[in-house]
Amino acid sequence: TLVAAPILAAALPRMRLPALPCAILFAVLFWVWHAPGPYQATLESDLGYWSMHLSLFGSATLLFAAMRARPHMALGAAALTGAQLTVYASMLTLAPVAWH
Repeated sequence: TLVAAPILAAALPRMRLPALPCAILFAVLFWVWHAPGPYQATLESDLGYWSMHLSLFGSATLLFAAMRARPHMALGAAALTGAQLTVYASMLTLAPVAWH
């Protein structure tokens, strides 16, 4: 998602997307899909698995396209995205038991 999405976004025509809503959409989808119930569904179902990956990839592509179209908004969107991914990684790393 963090490799292919920016490449695809760079290939798309510049779209005037608002960066903050795109960052929020990606964050919401990321947290929802990584909650225990939905995450377990991705392990048990091909539909769940591909739904997770396509929705995260699509929202990441929109986010990178928005950041590319409006560079002055890119820093805030990138900071929001990076912060929430760091929080999730820290929670996984410091958890006393495995989540998944």
